[in-house]
Amino acid sequence: MKRYLFVLLLTVTVAHGQVDSTFTDSLPARQTFRFGVSTELGTALTFTNLPEFRSFLRSNQITPPPIYGNSFVFNFGVRINRVKVLAQHNLLLINIGASSPNGWVVRSQGASYTGLSVGFDLLNNRNRRLYVGGGLGGFNTDFNLYRRATQPVSFGSVLQTVPAGSVPSLRLIGAGCVDVYLEYGQREKRNRSVESVIRLGYRRGTTRRSWESDAYTFTNPITERVSQVYLQATIAFSVNSNRFLQIYTRRPTP
Repeated sequence: MKRYLFVLLLTVTVAHGQVDSTFTDSLPARQTFRFGVSTELGTALTFTNLPEFRSFLRSNQITPPPIYGNSFVFNFGVRINRVKVLAQHNLLLINIGASSPNGWVVRSQGASYTGLSVGFDLLNNRNRRLYVGGGLGGFNTDFNLYRRATQPVSFGSVLQTVPAGSVPSLRLIGAGCVDVYLEYGQREKRNRSVESVIRLGYRRGTTRRSWESDAYTFTNPITERVSQVYLQATIAFSVNSNRFLQIYTRRPTP
């Protein structure tokens, strides 16, 4: 009898120890910071379609430049619970161009996008967030168009021998865009945290915009409605708190 009591007592003790171990080793509670401010740095692969400009080049036997490009990304976000306001600025890193067999060259002199959007967190689990967002912004791009000359030219007389048809500047400035995106990123877990973010988006011009030039005043310019698909990969540096003003107060990281 005593032996059975001992075995029963030992079984209860072991079971109790297992419950305590499970409770002790369980994952900590999910952080639910109500407010956050983040700065993102990264890069973006963009695919920009300028159909009227490309059609104009082809009609003049000029090879259009590639539609893809690589941009530097600088974003700033403010989060309130599951809503995030995001300011974006993208700047083309590499000036791309194309050469035609007949000597014509078209080269990008830069492109940028600046916009403001609002996103809502659809997926809110322990480790990840999934936002869907939309907003408005402005798109700028600038191209240089010239024809290679075969004859040698003295540098002192280069201004008098510019090849006919060269256009030093073809610009599309301030083209308004609607921006929609999906954002998948790590959930912030500390007052000061670092997270990786991936964002897939689409931008579409709100209206058609006329092409301009720094060198000429066009009387009948072509008009363009830009569209762009982009994939951003950034690192976000965030400060988080349950009180809005505390995100600006320096505190030791727990």
